[in-house]
Amino acid sequence: MLYSYLLASTVPIQLKDEFNPINVEIKGRNFLVGFVFGIIVIPIIFAIFAPLLVLGISILVLAVLSIYLLQEKMISKVINRMAEAGYV
Repeated sequence: MLYSYLLASTVPIQLKDEFNPINVEIKGRNFLVGFVFGIIVIPIIFAIFAPLLVLGISILVLAVLSIYLLQEKMISKVINRMAEAGYV
């Protein structure tokens, strides 16, 4: 239903009624309505999916870092280097 409404609001369509031989014409909306719809919907979609993208990238970085640190004796090497640098 929503898809039909959005399609009818942007593209002119001719619907043929089965019981009535006269075609029912749905006129498309003007460019301004579609433009305003895009201005409203695109930032909402970006606001929803941008944090998910950042979350996915951060999980990927943490996974790669943990795989690197879990290699043989790598954690002790990192701790020794941090101790030499004065962080620990």
